[in-house]
Amino acid sequence: MSTYYIKESIKILRKEGAIELSRRIVEFLYDTIMSKIHYNKRYLKYDAPPRQNYSIPPAIIKYDISGRVSKHYNWQTRYPPFLVLDGDWDKLKTKFENKWVYKSYIQRYKENKPWEETKYYTHYRNKGYSHNAAMEELNTYDEIFEDIKSNGYNENKPIKVYLGRNGEYMRATGQNRLCMAKILGLNSIPVQVELVHKQWQALRENIYNNGLSEEHENLRDHPDLQDILN
Repeated sequence: MSTYYIKESIKILRKEGAIELSRRIVEFLYDTIMSKIHYNKRYLKYDAPPRQNYSIPPAIIKYDISGRVSKHYNWQTRYPPFLVLDGDWDKLKTKFENKWVYKSYIQRYKENKPWEETKYYTHYRNKGYSHNAAMEELNTYDEIFEDIKSNGYNENKPIKVYLGRNGEYMRATGQNRLCMAKILGLNSIPVQVELVHKQWQALRENIYNNGLSEEHENLRDHPDLQDILN
């Protein structure tokens, strides 16, 4: 068990008691086992099964797709989040750096503006937060930012991403941490791939079985292909 999980367990035990800690442990183990079962059921048929956990430069996550795919397909089940899926779902993506959240972080950490002058502050006030409540939330982001800046990115908190038909990365969760990682110019962050377009998976299979063609030479350094190229 990593130091992170030990610390989190102690924190839960102190704040919420042994019963809640036991419940969380059982839930964690169940999630882990179910994810593995679903992975084996769905992906052992591939010669080059999709990669799920690795690290990439945050700068190459150029798109955002959070929530739009699940709403589009009206997913009701909790398992599995990790799929190979055909269709035009990847066309629902938007530019990550056009998001008002990212622009708020730029204002805060690049332009040194107070939170009150950002849309993030307006967002909380429009949700009914008082000034003090909004600032409490936003000051928490300051603490996380400074922690990442001083201590590096927490490897136990991967950004969940989707991979489109052309291998483009799309942020599914962790928008605040991704904003911070981009602004800090981190070399790499952990990601967990949860959805892969069927066309990209077909290309992985082809490269695995036949090698990298001249047509796809531009993909030689793509992070998702390193396990089958090296």
